[in-house]
Amino acid sequence: MLALFSKRQINIGIFLIVIAFLMLQLYASFQTIDIAIWKQSAPLSKSIYNFLGPKILSSWLFDFIASSILILFQLLLVYNIFSTIKTLEKNSILLTWMYLWLLHIFPTWSKFSPALIALTILVFIIYRIFKSIDYEKENLAFNIGSIIGLSFLIWYPSILLIVFVIITFFQYNLLNLKKTISLFLSFIIPLIWLISYYIFTDEGTQLLILFSNFHITKVQTFSLNTYQIPMLILLSIAIVFGFFQALSLSSKTAKQSRLFINSLFSLIVIIAFSFILSINNIIYSFQMLLLPFALFLVLFI
Repeated sequence: MLALFSKRQINIGIFLIVIAFLMLQLYASFQTIDIAIWKQSAPLSKSIYNFLGPKILSSWLFDFIASSILILFQLLLVYNIFSTIKTLEKNSILLTWMYLWLLHIFPTWSKFSPALIALTILVFIIYRIFKSIDYEKENLAFNIGSIIGLSFLIWYPSILLIVFVIITFFQYNLLNLKKTISLFLSFIIPLIWLISYYIFTDEGTQLLILFSNFHITKVQTFSLNTYQIPMLILLSIAIVFGFFQALSLSSKTAKQSRLFINSLFSLIVIIAFSFILSINNIIYSFQMLLLPFALFLVLFI
């Protein structure tokens, strides 16, 4: 079965991924949509909610189209990311397949939401870093900082991606004072534009109310059904074993692969703090971990 997802059978592997994607998306599109997440998130998410309205955001057709576009983009990026890592290149199709299924374990993960937008931005940032790392582009830190700033205005825990980028640059010996300043300054630019807009429209008080959601607070719990509990237990066991496989691989493989795997380890630690930065349902905080989890599961298999 795994041979269907090898580089030799790339056409069959892609076909299976597309079929699974359509089936999973159709199933997820008829599940309940969490409108509250739009009202409780960052300023741009609230603006999207006000612009589209609850009727459109609650539409299964709109949700299917919007989420499908984001997820397809993610799948293309995931495939391209792992295709550039020599040690993992042979498993790039299988990793994409695994990522697709992980994204649909909970219907809320594959629904169009601020968390899904932020996850798309995270995968894009990882893609940009590891596509440009060898060229050491001067504007890389500036561009990534601006993207993180935009993501922060959609989903507050995205602010932690700044720490992830700094650690990744440090691991690749690319971190210097100029890049650090550029990263933070570019992160602030989207915030300045947003604040300026609210001030000029005399809605400064409304902006303060929106930013009041950014604080450490007790997150909402998520209840699992009888089918999801055993599935998550088995997945957790496989992920733990895969984690140790990844540790072993990072100590034996080439420098580029080792640094990539180590950067995913740092991402796990950083994203763990997102659990206390989001006032939304705690299940959304797990989405940012799906890329390293997909890798661990493939290594376990």
